[in-house]
Amino acid sequence: MKITDIKPGYASGNRTSTYQFYVGRTLSPDERIKIKELSGKTGRGGKLKIQYTDGHELDWSIEEELMAYYDIEVSEVYNSWISKIAFDYDRELWQKLKPCEGRGEEDYGVDIEKRDNRIVVSFYYALNYNEAFYEFGEKLFDGLCDLFDNIRTEIMKGNLSAIYAISDFYGTETEAEWEYVESSENVQKLQYILDR
Repeated sequence: MKITDIKPGYASGNRTSTYQFYVGRTLSPDERIKIKELSGKTGRGGKLKIQYTDGHELDWSIEEELMAYYDIEVSEVYNSWISKIAFDYDRELWQKLKPCEGRGEEDYGVDIEKRDNRIVVSFYYALNYNEAFYEFGEKLFDGLCDLFDNIRTEIMKGNLSAIYAISDFYGTETEAEWEYVESSENVQKLQYILDR
């Protein structure tokens, strides 16, 4: 056998966990101090990245507190992916989003919860690493943060097609009555990188 070509891609260890948080605003000095107290890390700009390589995971209560400061979280824990989008609480938005939650195949799908004065939409999915590498290159977490930040903007404008895309792909049953919305370029990217 002769190797004729080697292509770069993503490698993920089964004992690693990585969390990247993002917000598109300037964090105050007090917020930065609190974030460092919680995570032990100093973020850059609106980003914070935490990685464990020894089988540890970020404590759920710390993750929940960090999401009070950030709008986006992308995490990979032992090859399972979760992307979270946070919004300031709005009753109309909550009533529109809550019926959309549900889990399907392999427990993938969408959870929607209220945390104090925030709404958090969590997308659970498997990632097609080859397609993700083609789409984002070597900056996977940055690319996913940008993608879900764009999806966040679409949801705020009333476009829930990203939630529908996850639900449809994994056969999730929800209480939502879906109205047809043409998939945006962002949702098409999301559909492109999903896996089972």
